[in-house]
Amino acid sequence: HLLAGRWVVPFRHPPFDPGDTRMRSRSRGMKRHGFVCISLVLGLLFAYAPTAQSQPYATSGVIIPVSANPSMTRPDFSAVGRLWIDGVTGNVGVGDLALYNSAVAPSSRLEVDGDAQIRGDLRFNDVNGANAVTVPGSAPAALTIADDDSGTPTTYFTINSVSKGTEIHAPLRFVGDQTLDATPNLPAGLEVTDGAGNAMLVFDTQTGTSNVIGHVPVNVIDLTDACATSVDTACVVKASVVTDGGLVVGKKTFMTGTLRVADLTDASTDVNGDVDGAVRIAGGLAVEKSLHVKEKIRVLSDEDGTSGGGGALFVEGGASVYGYVFLGKDTGHSLMLDTDFVTTANAVSIAATGNDDAGIALTSSGTNGGISLAASETVTVTGQSDGSPGSGGVTLIGGGASNAGVVKLQQNSAALGSPTDRIVVGADGGVTVSVNAGADFVLNSDGSATRIVSHNGRVVEVSKVVSITASAGTTPALATITLNANQAVTVSITAHLVFDAAPAALFAELAIGHFSGNAPEPDPTLTPPRTGVTRANFMKGDAVAGTLELLVTPDDSGGAGVSKDFVISLYAAGAAGSFTTADVTAVVRAQGNFVAMQ
Repeated sequence: HLLAGRWVVPFRHPPFDPGDTRMRSRSRGMKRHGFVCISLVLGLLFAYAPTAQSQPYATSGVIIPVSANPSMTRPDFSAVGRLWIDGVTGNVGVGDLALYNSAVAPSSRLEVDGDAQIRGDLRFNDVNGANAVTVPGSAPAALTIADDDSGTPTTYFTINSVSKGTEIHAPLRFVGDQTLDATPNLPAGLEVTDGAGNAMLVFDTQTGTSNVIGHVPVNVIDLTDACATSVDTACVVKASVVTDGGLVVGKKTFMTGTLRVADLTDASTDVNGDVDGAVRIAGGLAVEKSLHVKEKIRVLSDEDGTSGGGGALFVEGGASVYGYVFLGKDTGHSLMLDTDFVTTANAVSIAATGNDDAGIALTSSGTNGGISLAASETVTVTGQSDGSPGSGGVTLIGGGASNAGVVKLQQNSAALGSPTDRIVVGADGGVTVSVNAGADFVLNSDGSATRIVSHNGRVVEVSKVVSITASAGTTPALATITLNANQAVTVSITAHLVFDAAPAALFAELAIGHFSGNAPEPDPTLTPPRTGVTRANFMKGDAVAGTLELLVTPDDSGGAGVSKDFVISLYAAGAAGSFTTADVTAVVRAQGNFVAMQ
């Protein structure tokens, strides 16, 4: 038809066939605006072109319906050899007729062979489901976004479907308060890897254990120095690295600057022996220079010291201590060095406070080993015990397992010229006591009773002072001798006193034997009493009345035939009524086979 001076080609759709699924699909597509727009465009194109017969390929510049199968209800269409609509699929191809035709139909709803310019927005909707932008596989530049700067074009990113990665060629900037979200609850919710796929930085987003894991070194080149201390916290948040939480280092840590820990937690040890403090190190601590500790150092190791350098504490050089020092292991043995340079107390005190038999041992080995004690004033060696009577004391041992040694006590002075032996215990066991010419050799004892025991206990000499009375029953013992059955002893007694305002002396000898209560055992109950006196001399003034009598009384309270005591006593017999208690100085000497004499 000719309308308004133009050719108008009538465009009619074939009749609707309910059995043709393609028709139903296209009928549904008629409801979409996109299809209606295409139909209007095609109608207009057809209105400006003459009608032609169906043919396999159309001449360039002619818009005609063509179809390889003329019986189809929806034929293919070509628009000037640059737009092809496939009648079967409805797919549209924009490109040369050689690319899109009845033999080679577009495989997608819209295919464009060449560049496309869109002056509006490119919007997706989900009418047909999820949307996707799909690029070809195995292409190093499957999709590239770049600008059209004619001078210096910039490529922003490229999708590489060979390496399966997105290559960013320009800075990635976040505008405003934006986030980069990792996948939640995964061991690797977000990873930063190298070109070979090796992890460099991993964001672990698992619930309860979220953390950032670095697989390569982190080099911080910032030079901001930390300046906070325990007393100055003004710059506590200024440093190259700041962390509000803990810090765990799995390997070595090297610092060229100083390290300060402002935490004030004091070092402590719990009931399990675990230590804690402001700094806790599981391994050893090596210090190449000096170590200054403002308060205390406590070493909890119980390793004993050895000559090879072992021990809980080893000092290769000297040690200076200006206070009290206590060294101890347990209650069995300990060592205390008490240094006091201010008061008049001992400068050094070594005290064994335990119950060990050898509380302090000073040992020197080697062929010329020796131990020397030297003092400008006095050296005092004291052995004492707070235990049972007789315990404690001082023992000097000369010699050892190989041979006997010598024990010496020497004296030195300017007059002597060199150390001189005073008491010597020789290697043969002999004892020599030497005194200066004109000096005395004196044996004293505290109290009124002095006792000397010699010859393996077969000779005992006792010196004592007792107060005698005029009654045999109230006079204290002069001496007590203990004998076993069938033992005998001879006793000599020398006594001196002031008798009734005049000097008096007694010398007597006694023979005492243990005869199990039989004669000639002493018996004070007889008349006259049997005393065992073999000889006696008594000297007194002529005007003095009375005499001194000796009694020997066996103690049979435990039985007459067992080991028992024989008590020797002295009293003033027949003395005048004016006789009062008198002190007698006596020396009693016992010789023989006996147990003891007191």
